Amino acid sequence: MKAKAIINIITGKGTEQDILNQLKKALAKTNLPSHLSHNKLTPLIAAAMRGYTHILRYLIEEKKLNPVHTQDDAVLLLKECLSQRQVDSARYLINLLKNLDNLHLNKILRAAVVHKQLPIVNVLLDTWPQLINYNTVILLEQALVSKVDEITITLLQRGAHQMVFIPSAQGICFYSLVLDDANEKVLRALLELNVSPVRSLLTTSNLPPLLALSFSSESATKQRLCASLLLEAGAGVNISWVPDEILALYGLSRSNPSLETFLIVGEQQADGTWKKRSIYKMAELEKALCDPHWRFKIAQLKQAAVEMNVPELISLFATLPDVAALTEAAPLPQIISPNIRSSSVTPLESALYQTWGVYSTNKKRLMQILENKATEKNIVKDFFKSCSALINFLHHDIANRITLDKNYTILSALREDITFIESSLFSLIKSDDDDDENYITSHSFIMTNLFNDQLNSMLHLHKALLSKPQYTALYIHLMQINAKASTLIAMDYLKLNRSHLTLHYAIHAIKQLDKCLAIDIQRGRSSVEYDVKLVNDVRHKTLFILIAAYIKQGCIQDALKCLQEATNNYYHMPDYIADMHPIILNSLHELVSLPDSIALLNQFITYQTQSISVDLSPITFSKYQQLITLRDQYEQYEIELFSAIISIKMRPFGKVILDRERESLRCILSDSLLERVDLQVLNQYDNPQLITYDAHSHEIHFMKAFLLSNQRDKQLRQLIASLSPKESKAAPSTQAADTEMLCKKLSEVTIELKKPKIKTRPPQSSQAHSESEPIQKPKTKYYGFKPLDGYSPPIAVVSDYIPEKTLFITIPNNDPTFLPFLNLAYDQKLDTYHEIRSIAEKGHNQQGAKLGSRWQKMPNQAPIKIDIARIKVLGAEGKGKLRATGSVQQEIRTKANKLRKLYVIDQVTDKKAEKRQKKF
Repeated sequence: MKAKAIINIITGKGTEQDILNQLKKALAKTNLPSHLSHNKLTPLIAAAMRGYTHILRYLIEEKKLNPVHTQDDAVLLLKECLSQRQVDSARYLINLLKNLDNLHLNKILRAAVVHKQLPIVNVLLDTWPQLINYNTVILLEQALVSKVDEITITLLQRGAHQMVFIPSAQGICFYSLVLDDANEKVLRALLELNVSPVRSLLTTSNLPPLLALSFSSESATKQRLCASLLLEAGAGVNISWVPDEILALYGLSRSNPSLETFLIVGEQQADGTWKKRSIYKMAELEKALCDPHWRFKIAQLKQAAVEMNVPELISLFATLPDVAALTEAAPLPQIISPNIRSSSVTPLESALYQTWGVYSTNKKRLMQILENKATEKNIVKDFFKSCSALINFLHHDIANRITLDKNYTILSALREDITFIESSLFSLIKSDDDDDENYITSHSFIMTNLFNDQLNSMLHLHKALLSKPQYTALYIHLMQINAKASTLIAMDYLKLNRSHLTLHYAIHAIKQLDKCLAIDIQRGRSSVEYDVKLVNDVRHKTLFILIAAYIKQGCIQDALKCLQEATNNYYHMPDYIADMHPIILNSLHELVSLPDSIALLNQFITYQTQSISVDLSPITFSKYQQLITLRDQYEQYEIELFSAIISIKMRPFGKVILDRERESLRCILSDSLLERVDLQVLNQYDNPQLITYDAHSHEIHFMKAFLLSNQRDKQLRQLIASLSPKESKAAPSTQAADTEMLCKKLSEVTIELKKPKIKTRPPQSSQAHSESEPIQKPKTKYYGFKPLDGYSPPIAVVSDYIPEKTLFITIPNNDPTFLPFLNLAYDQKLDTYHEIRSIAEKGHNQQGAKLGSRWQKMPNQAPIKIDIARIKVLGAEGKGKLRATGSVQQEIRTKANKLRKLYVIDQVTDKKAEKRQKKF
């Protein structure tokens, strides 16, 4: 029998018993499937809408129709019962819905509240007490708006009173809504459930309940009743929190000399009736508390006195042991029913719901400023502060099993929300059209930096907790976002030509990706959260950012290392490499050393060779050809330059000829040299790739590989030494002639370069010496200090108040992390160190060294005072973000009995992560 026919019988005329008899007759010999429907209407829904409980029982128990074909079907079935006020049918169906999850059960509970079905609310909460959860906040608001006070009070008594301070999606808590509505009945229930009358409401103004009342003409009477209830519960234990309008209700004013520090309302019996009276004097209160004709809400008054820290009232209540007995003798009327069973909302759940409410409000505010492109730093900080508070709950294993809004847990909520905010934030970067000069103050740049700094701080704060196996999914996810954001910021700083900040963020991104990989390996490469595509994409982008930054800083080996890693672990991203191509080339043009440029170009060509094997597009091939052309130009220039140097150095030993076709150099040894030198020593240079010696023609061949080698200067000096008589030395006049000849040769070296242009070196005599022999620089001064391996020579700290040559600092000179600080005192072109300026304690928008001292705790010893130095460099917006710190590790006395101190800088941090034990 079809569903339509069954539905027609159920919806036909007659009593329920008549229809049931028709169904039994029609279906006597028919087996029905578990689910039937016609135009989305099922026989069960048709019966439920009419309240035919016996028909429902027959179809479900005898004909085996499934009321929970899907969980959504079950919710729809019950909603239809409730909308038609069919309570008996709803009760029957609820007993069958044992396997529904909390999300669908909450929908049924909400339907019961909307349709004002208190009996169904009680049945649902009796069956599933866990339905008193975060979603109950919405139900409370719904019941309050619908003016169903009985349902509101039932929800409160069953445990929802612990959630009245939780802000809703609009940022307003339920307690505040009750006061705005001046609902005296619900407020009385709240206070009877020991909800605080003095706790500040989580609204934009953060006011206590009394101050949140608004005495409008329309609801003045209701507001006065609410004020009286709050004063009975102890809201006036601190008179400063009682507004003037309420004082006026009791004939009081702040100028009244008899008004003391509190205003309490109790009930006094007169002529057989209880009437409310106010007390604002300590002596009267002490007398009334012992008078059987007075009654007070003692427990709530005690709680309010403790919350507001009113010592005189706390001590008064503590010295009255018979107060409880007096209260029991004259009990106050209760609105709360003693027969309703309260669900067990634990303190942990209550605290978590409260934190989640704050988090939800902050998330909404953050999304609003991102949408409006507003720069509100405090809102970003508030969001991450509430994020951090949520993560703190993960210390309790049970916390992540507590369901929140939309059936979320802490982990699932944080993952989804931060991913959504990240995508919203990063999309602003693509839409920001500010030019380079204004970009650093743009909304997207500032917000991305702030987002990344806050996320990084949160990860650092909860590192130990999130490293636990059950939370590594969230940890990996957040670190990948942090790495992606750091890479974008590093790219921004690279475009702004701030290579030290570029290195700071790019290195941090690589470290975060390495941590993700380590965790993934530890878990057997089974982490679903480890996004291989994202990691490869971010890592390769970061590597090329590092390459460009290292080149700008002159760290060639580090640049080569990054380029080698990118080549070995090739990842195809032609569009990004096309964007980075001109940036890297421009960085190469700024290099003074052509051999370094050639080495980098060769490695870059190797990388592009792999790109061509994957992508044969004309653009990719043109980039490849451009690299080869530029490399060849550099090599040609370098060969001619060093050939001129060799021709001068080898002139005493023979004639030097440049073979341009083979790009090599021949030196034909002179007869005089053959007579006085044993040429057997030249056999050691028989290397076909570098230097060869032809014994028949007495020629030395300098090959192309030698002319471009980094070891060429050393090998040339060794060769000249082996050919020179040990006792002979070049006369000064000969050296001067050599210098003059070298200048002439260099002036003849020319090369035509196509765009991009190369910064060629001027043909000066000093340059010739730099290529062949090291320039005699002034001897490095250590001022009596012991040299430290891997550190710069002592750098003097100067100011108007520091005696000359007394305070010095030394900075690591082989660690890229310290480059921003080393550059304050190091001149790369001259390869010399200069003084560094001392800045004041509050040296805002300045860079230099801050000198001071702090106390340091020692194990099993008293604290000692140590001298420390902090070096600050300026970053974005002229603000100092980076710090390098160190302490005095060497002290010496000069012959003039002057004390010299050397600060050894050994730690780098950022401004926010820096932990200062004492400001200086």
